[in-house]
Amino acid sequence: MVRRLLIFAATMAFAAAPAVARDLDAEMGHALFNRAWVAAPASTTADDGLGPLFNARTCAACHGAQSGQVVRLGSHAGQGDPVYGAQIQTSSLPALTPEARIDLDWDRATDLRKPRIRLAALAFGPLAADTQLGLRRAPALEGAAALASVPDSEIHALAAKSAHGRIASLTNEKGEPAIGRLGWKAVSPDLDYQVAIALSRDMGLSTSRLPGDSGDGTRSEPGWSAAPAHFEVPDVSRALLVFYLKSIAAPQGPQPNGPGYDAFVRSGCAECHASLHDASGRDLHAYSDLLLHDMGRGLDDGIAEGAAQSSEWRTAPLWNLRGALESGGLLHDGRARSIDEAVRWHGGEADASRRRYARLAPDERAQLIAFLLPR
Repeated sequence: MVRRLLIFAATMAFAAAPAVARDLDAEMGHALFNRAWVAAPASTTADDGLGPLFNARTCAACHGAQSGQVVRLGSHAGQGDPVYGAQIQTSSLPALTPEARIDLDWDRATDLRKPRIRLAALAFGPLAADTQLGLRRAPALEGAAALASVPDSEIHALAAKSAHGRIASLTNEKGEPAIGRLGWKAVSPDLDYQVAIALSRDMGLSTSRLPGDSGDGTRSEPGWSAAPAHFEVPDVSRALLVFYLKSIAAPQGPQPNGPGYDAFVRSGCAECHASLHDASGRDLHAYSDLLLHDMGRGLDDGIAEGAAQSSEWRTAPLWNLRGALESGGLLHDGRARSIDEAVRWHGGEADASRRRYARLAPDERAQLIAFLLPR
């Protein structure tokens, strides 16, 4: 009954006046974003289907004041662990056992820290010999809709000008070519698919785009099922979550002027953290070419994903770095506690820019950092 009411309300929203409909769709999506999902069967089918293994019960649990963190599993071949899948699930339904407990520490052998991950109480035996562990913090939601709206032609143009970067060429579930642009490794071509990945991998919720109702679970784990009786999150609910993401305003990025911007360009940062435009030609001030770049051994966690090799990462946007520092740190795993640390981790294709940054006078580096942290 609740599911029918939700679908009816959404239908009425689409039929309403456009501005009112957009506001209502976003509010309903926000409510879904904060909803705590429960196990099926429940008294309502509108919010059941959680698990059997999962990391969080709500979207807001990971995308709150502090960014949530998960441990990704994979290999250079681009596959997850044959038993544990692509991500360690730290929670489970009452009758089951979580995959593992994560013990996270930081290796401080140098002044640049990096995560040290240990898995305790592995429920289904050891990981495969070639399975690698990688820490991932929840990506920012602010600006995701703007990045999703960038035309393919813009990304192709940036790739044509780039000395090293390459497009994350994907194939969607229909077998059609698509360009990845969202996520740390550009694994999602659009907001809808990004939402479907999060619902499946983080909460074990099936959708028409990712229909397996065991989420990231595998055949080797209890509770696994290949074919759901119904999609636990209907298309209309996923669409409402996308409406909510589109309602979140993009951050005000650094303005390209002043001595800090000059130092930014002179260091070579702007070669990858390039000007980016939406379909109307408006500069987003995101400072990303949305391409994959080899960042060297220091940032290589051994996990290939989508079109990206293990050492490749999508150029991270540079808007709202202050918020990122406050909510969990910079880079894909939050290891960098400052912009200076983040730059010093750059290697591979970015090594020349890192060295030029290091040669800047102290006052020039301070100006560059002030440019990236506007007040």
